[in-house]
Amino acid sequence: MPSASAEQYTPDTMPRYWQLAGLTFDSQLRQLSDQQNTLTLEPKVCALLCYLLVSPDHFASHQQLLNHVWQGRIVSDSAVQRAISQLRKAFAQLLPGQMVVHTLNKSGYRLEINGCPLPETAETATILTRPLRPLRRYLLLPGFILLTCIITLFWLYSPTTKPPPLTAVPVSSLPGLEYNLTGSNDTKLLYFHYHQQRSELTLQHGDLIKQIEIPTQLNFAAISPDGEHIAARLQDASCQIALTKLNDSISLQQLSPLFNCTADSQLKLFWSPDQSGLYYRQRQDKSKPYQWYFYNFANKQHTQLSLNPDIIASNGDIAMALSADLKQFAIARYKSAQQTTLMLFERDTLQQLNSIILPIAVQAMVWQSEQHLILASSEQLYRFDLSSKQLSLLHHAGDYINSVLLQNGQLYYAVSRQYGDIWQYHLTSDSATAMHNSSRHDAMPRLAPDQKKLAFLSTRLGPYQLWLSRDNQPPRLLADIQPTPGFVRLSWSADSRYLFYSQQFAAYRVDSETGDTEQILPPERKVFNVYPDDNGGILYSSSMSGDWQLWYFNPLTQHHRQLTTTGGYSGVMRGNQLFYSKYHQDGLWLRNLDTAEERLLINDFDKVNWLNWQLNADNIVYYRPALSVGKDMAGIWRYRLSDNTQQLIWPARDDFVHQFQLVGQSLLLVQRQAADGDIYRLNLK
Repeated sequence: MPSASAEQYTPDTMPRYWQLAGLTFDSQLRQLSDQQNTLTLEPKVCALLCYLLVSPDHFASHQQLLNHVWQGRIVSDSAVQRAISQLRKAFAQLLPGQMVVHTLNKSGYRLEINGCPLPETAETATILTRPLRPLRRYLLLPGFILLTCIITLFWLYSPTTKPPPLTAVPVSSLPGLEYNLTGSNDTKLLYFHYHQQRSELTLQHGDLIKQIEIPTQLNFAAISPDGEHIAARLQDASCQIALTKLNDSISLQQLSPLFNCTADSQLKLFWSPDQSGLYYRQRQDKSKPYQWYFYNFANKQHTQLSLNPDIIASNGDIAMALSADLKQFAIARYKSAQQTTLMLFERDTLQQLNSIILPIAVQAMVWQSEQHLILASSEQLYRFDLSSKQLSLLHHAGDYINSVLLQNGQLYYAVSRQYGDIWQYHLTSDSATAMHNSSRHDAMPRLAPDQKKLAFLSTRLGPYQLWLSRDNQPPRLLADIQPTPGFVRLSWSADSRYLFYSQQFAAYRVDSETGDTEQILPPERKVFNVYPDDNGGILYSSSMSGDWQLWYFNPLTQHHRQLTTTGGYSGVMRGNQLFYSKYHQDGLWLRNLDTAEERLLINDFDKVNWLNWQLNADNIVYYRPALSVGKDMAGIWRYRLSDNTQQLIWPARDDFVHQFQLVGQSLLLVQRQAADGDIYRLNLK
């Protein structure tokens, strides 16, 4: 079956009647039938089948099912499994011996059956529902269905033959992680290889793999179309984009600086096909969205390629690609955790030509032909047809795709596998104990005030979910967090009963005993950070006023009170004092809620601390990154309120991901395991 368009992602807009191999399906009556039997599906099971039918390649991830079949409601994993099981049982009754719904490991579900929509006419409805004499049933119905399938396919879609599944061919076999994949016209590949806490620049041409000696300050590079030069980022105390010829060994003296860059960015960089300049992505700082720019070698001018997003805290422009004829470019802009805005521009005039909302989160893309883009979303590769607005699944990679490259009909993609463990570091004995480790990613540990329950996020069953360990016992799944979170700050109530977090601008409370999840603040409040206080109230940050400010909600009176007017993003209340950080600038402030007096308490308090900092008795515990204080002084610091002194209590290691909590004389930490990944190739010719 040809893939559905992006506008057909709900069962309400799909055709009513379907031919499924030897079965017929009426989506309105929820009836699945063979020539003798009719089964009526439960509403959720019917909605599940409808979504699989209209999804690209009949595939849907666990997350997509939760978003579209359960409309984003908080449900347990068993609810999805039950619906899948019921659908399988229905098909098993009508098609004995056939496995129709397949589970793809760490991915989702695929309907392994051909589906053909039938035109909704009175004749169709009559033939599919009225009783038939046995001979007429066997002769008339199959012939009619076959004819209408042919007519419908010709009418709704152009006749196509479904191509065989693409086979991924491994390109690299180095230990560790490959990332930042770029290439030249002569099929040279340039990428970084991370192994044993060190990154190396690697050049690959066919079977020949060569490690290039580079200075430690060089941490990003892109090869030119002619394969003779590279553009690179040098980052130490400052940040610069520089240019040099590609040699077996590159020194600082060989690099010619082009322009300054921002150290707070995850840089993306590629050359103009005519080598007239560089396209690059950066942001001013952590509080600003990413934007794409073009740097012209001839006049040394920078051009911003799209306007700034008008959404507070937007991630901005994530990916960019040039069209095959070089007349257009596409930019993928973050819209939500499950949506991307695809914007098309004319290359010479920067005039915006179109804007399309896609139901996937795009992290990388390339332009395959005049009308086709290839999009990477998490572990999937999709093909998007610009003329028909059709999105179809191209390939399932199985791991997160960090970069893509198209060369002469060959699509290269690099995947990443990164896992983390939770450790307890004992400050007095300078020793560490592994608390929880697995073959997946455990993150954001939060010990309850009674120190009996440890909550954390984990990908042990696929997407991030909320897990709980009691009294150092093996952890169990507590609740789903939907949609899959990126950054979520977990906070405990004072009585150690409830966990609080925000997602999609709403605030939630999870019962640590039962796992029941309740929405306590609606999305209309534009909530991000949530902090329960000792009196049962809720301190939260909100962008309702246009910028992030801190508010206080009293559940008893249902009253909301705005606490800050000059910015507030993460905070803790103690009596009439409010300790807080801001979204747009570094620093930790103290505000007297009675007098509204505000003063800067810690000047070099980095904005990244919103996720983890804590007020602990007389101390403020926070993280100072290497970019701020240098590698030797980076780590977790303690600021004593009584005498305004600071002390480094734990020097950061290379595998530290600045997720931590101080409990007495111990630190709960998240430490990365060794990164892993490879490069693969798909033949698209």
